Amino acid sequence: MAEFGRVGCYDPVFVLSFSIHSLSMGYLDPVEFAGVGLLAMALVSVASPEDGVRKLGYEVLGRLKDALDVR
Repeated sequence: MAEFGRVGCYDPVFVLSFSIHSLSMGYLDPVEFAGVGLLAMALVSVASPEDGVRKLGYEVLGRLKDALDVR
């Protein structure tokens, strides 16, 4: 049975995809990105046992690097 309203429940694929899009479009400043915990999420994801999640994590880190280079 699903627990609705459970704190800490998220879909890492959605969050990582959101991060990629937000960094690519310039919606999030790199400092703000790190401040809200999305950098931590990306770093944790590169240790995931799932290939897709690891790839998204590395993609986020690449987009973050690009955003920092533009800055």
